[in-house]
Amino acid sequence: MSFLGTKKLYRIEIIERCYYSPIYGTGTAMPSFESVKKNGNFGSIPKGITGWIVEKLGKKYFRPDENQEGI
Repeated sequence: MSFLGTKKLYRIEIIERCYYSPIYGTGTAMPSFESVKKNGNFGSIPKGITGWIVEKLGKKYFRPDENQEGI
């Protein structure tokens, strides 16, 4: 456990580009490949990123390692 009860659960590496809604809970669609090429990685996590699945206040989050290319 660390600050505010954040607990590291699993160490992972992203093996395929993952899409997410940066505005949580809005029901927005995943970006298209063309949009990602044009606008960068906003709304996606690129392949090869490593980090931890952490639990904080009863919810699970992905926390990428610092200083990685593409984030």
